[in-house]
Amino acid sequence: MIGPVDRSGLYYPNVLAGVRSLKQSVLKLHPSDNVAVALVPLAAGAEVTVSGRLITIRDDIPAFHKVALDDLGEGESVLKYGEPIGEARQSVRSGSWVHSHNLETGLSGVVSYRYEPEAVVDQRSPTGLTFEGYRRSNGAVGTRNEIWILPT
Repeated sequence: MIGPVDRSGLYYPNVLAGVRSLKQSVLKLHPSDNVAVALVPLAAGAEVTVSGRLITIRDDIPAFHKVALDDLGEGESVLKYGEPIGEARQSVRSGSWVHSHNLETGLSGVVSYRYEPEAVVDQRSPTGLTFEGYRRSNGAVGTRNEIWILPT
């Protein structure tokens, strides 16, 4: 198996598709981000270079988790994709693991999701269109299916 495996044993085969070499062990997604994504597990004490800056890793960081690129104060916005994804719950030093233990979501209130697609009704008037089918007693339509069995 070629590719990264995180601590949970999950294998991520395509995540490194845009990475030129494994020398690039973290990925900063947007120039204004203050976190980057670990592409491989990072051990405390390791050094990585991000945007020309040398950063010493302070905690063991699992693959595909965030690492702080700057010192973050309590309540400071955490930026990923160039957008705030939450706020630091406490001071976070550069090189630290950023996760739910020190990152507060920026969402507030009750967050729920329901899939309710809108029905799209075709308003076109079919003229001259036909199909080989039949009308059912309830008004719906159907087609006749045939199954052929050919002995070989």
